[in-house]
Amino acid sequence: MTEHKNQHYVPRFYLRNFSSDGVGLIKLDVDSLKISRRNIDRLCSSFYFYSSEERRKGFEYATSRLEDVQAGILRKIITDKSFQALSFEDRFYLNILVLLMRTRTRASKIDSERLANALFDSLKPYLIQTEEARKRGLTGEILDSVKLIKKGANHEGMLLALNGAELIADLNICLLMNATIRPFITSDNPVVLHNQMVHKDFGCLGFQSPGLIIILPLTQRLALLLYDPVVNSLYPAGASIVHLNNKKDVDEINRLNIVGADSSIIVDSHDDSEYAKSLVQGVLSFRGREKYEVTAESHIVRGEEHELLHYHSVGPHYRARLSFLSVNSRASRTIGKVLESQKGRPVSLVRNARIVEIVDKRMDDLFAKMKALKHDSTSLGQTSHDM
Repeated sequence: MTEHKNQHYVPRFYLRNFSSDGVGLIKLDVDSLKISRRNIDRLCSSFYFYSSEERRKGFEYATSRLEDVQAGILRKIITDKSFQALSFEDRFYLNILVLLMRTRTRASKIDSERLANALFDSLKPYLIQTEEARKRGLTGEILDSVKLIKKGANHEGMLLALNGAELIADLNICLLMNATIRPFITSDNPVVLHNQMVHKDFGCLGFQSPGLIIILPLTQRLALLLYDPVVNSLYPAGASIVHLNNKKDVDEINRLNIVGADSSIIVDSHDDSEYAKSLVQGVLSFRGREKYEVTAESHIVRGEEHELLHYHSVGPHYRARLSFLSVNSRASRTIGKVLESQKGRPVSLVRNARIVEIVDKRMDDLFAKMKALKHDSTSLGQTSHDM
């Protein structure tokens, strides 16, 4: 029974690719720098992380066969060191794997709480003026003390991952072959989102952000790279495999993993943990300080004035120097002009508005169906009770 309570937010089939014995790995706590050897069955997991028993069963049912497919795709990539054997369907499931591994983690849960509280805080001045607040005797001080806590995982983000493979389908894909003596490391939040273009007026790490770079280490010697080819130029141009002979590139990729980790770095040996420790100090100032900024802007809709809330993440951004990727100066200037034309107003930039429209509609339809099912089940329960 215990194994069903202990739920993994980083899949075991992924973690095993970093273990020389297939059984255990070294966990390095980023804050304390303490190390411990853990069985893979007890790594990156938490009791009832996916909330209730009912939700757990639903999640396991939805993902068990999906994980078998995705594990097979990763084995194929790792064995062949190539994408040539991947079908269109394989690429579709690989996209879902990347999105789901980003959204199912504890770090994603914390990030979604941070966003929810930023939006909630922006609404408090309006909520305190409502009749309901006056009836309940709510004061500004009381409302300011309220914080939203998400029970369980980031289920909304996971639903988006399972239904939004197109969001990263327009990115080019490449394998990074580590030819140095240093290993790729991974973490309890293994999908790295990075962008070489950073601007204070727009979020740059959304799945449809211009310039997005995604890195997912697959083994100590192999990593998956997805990148926006309009903004980023790969060297060698158009390559499907890039051989990394420069230790600085491996160090930078590993630093990005440390910055994005929730609390733990995962390595195979004690020697690897000492190497990881040597990288931590230089990036500690970039960890855990990102926050969401929410601004209100008036819009006229059907002759009536409405306030729309815009949000984007702000905070320290680690600028990795990767010798195999550079920013396309023309694309950078074009985006810069768009931002300048907004005169400091927050703006949402996407690579492909049509893709966003398709996924948004699919998610709206999905939530409408879920709401209808919940209403039907409630009505059925009331009818049964009356009988």
